[in-house]
Amino acid sequence: MWPTTLAQTIFNFRGLLIIVSSMLVLAATATPAQADLPRLFVQPGSTIVLEQGTEKIGIVGTAPSGARVLTTESGTPQAYWILTYTASNPPPADSEVPIVFTQGNSSKTSLVEITNTPTAQDPALIGKTTRLLFAMLVMAVILESAFAVLFNWRVFLEFFDGRGVRTVVMFLAAYLVVRSFNIDFIADLMNIYLSEVTSSFETRFLTALVLAGGSASVNSLMVALNLRQNRQAENVTPKPPKTKAWVALKVHRERAKKIVEIMQQTRPINPGSTPQQLLGLVRQQNVFRRLAKYFWRDVERVPMTAGIEVDPNIEYTFVIRGVDSKGDAIYCDASGRSLSNANGVYTPAPRSYVFAPGTIVDFEVTL
Repeated sequence: MWPTTLAQTIFNFRGLLIIVSSMLVLAATATPAQADLPRLFVQPGSTIVLEQGTEKIGIVGTAPSGARVLTTESGTPQAYWILTYTASNPPPADSEVPIVFTQGNSSKTSLVEITNTPTAQDPALIGKTTRLLFAMLVMAVILESAFAVLFNWRVFLEFFDGRGVRTVVMFLAAYLVVRSFNIDFIADLMNIYLSEVTSSFETRFLTALVLAGGSASVNSLMVALNLRQNRQAENVTPKPPKTKAWVALKVHRERAKKIVEIMQQTRPINPGSTPQQLLGLVRQQNVFRRLAKYFWRDVERVPMTAGIEVDPNIEYTFVIRGVDSKGDAIYCDASGRSLSNANGVYTPAPRSYVFAPGTIVDFEVTL
């Protein structure tokens, strides 16, 4: 169902807001001296190591209950000193215990806070979090692999690559998986560090966002390791060498019957001249024509794929010849202009072209 009410939304995140507010209050009320002290957290009944090393450690003043100094081979060069603190259970009224001690010639102070709130250093919580994050990574990889067929499809790349559709598709797919299989990583993660966090639309929404963004991160990592190609519309299309150009001609037969011939005339560019170079052609295309070229080979195009390699230092003229229903020869140039042929002389003169390096030019005429 869609999100219920604003009150329920606020209730779902109440625990998180309370913790954040409490931390802000503690930070505001802490004295400057306490704020500068290294703070360690310990749960009631647990033991932590405050300091250790080969230099002698001694507690200054009255030792707090639970603080102990341990050493091995006291008085020898091989002695090793350890300062530990064991929190009482139940905890004392004052949960903050300052411990002043010396280590060698240095004087140090540590502030120990006894709390029931789990800490990031808890090995059990670290293990649970690692397993949960690994499960999220596996799910992200599964989604990425499942949609690789769609995202690497040339039709998809032609219409949607670089337009943000991939993110929307991944999010919708991730949310569908989360709802269908009752997966809620965010709620599980919050339950590790917070208590009584139930799965809701908000946590499932965040889980879907994490899975969608995580798959993109996994894809970037695999691309960086050369395990996967970052395919885009630009690099799935063949390209000519940087010093050459490609030309192709597509002929729609209207009056022409049977075989259509395409002829080429070349001549070097005059030294010192600066002819205009053709960079490309822009023509109107509808969606169906753009889709059609990805489902079958274009038999009206020469060549059917890629292009004919041409030299930018050569001037090219193309003449297309066909035969009409009466058996008479008909001609046109690459611009589609009709020509007449008298003893090998074309009238008007067919248009010639000089192509810029690295360009791909597709001529399209109707004969």
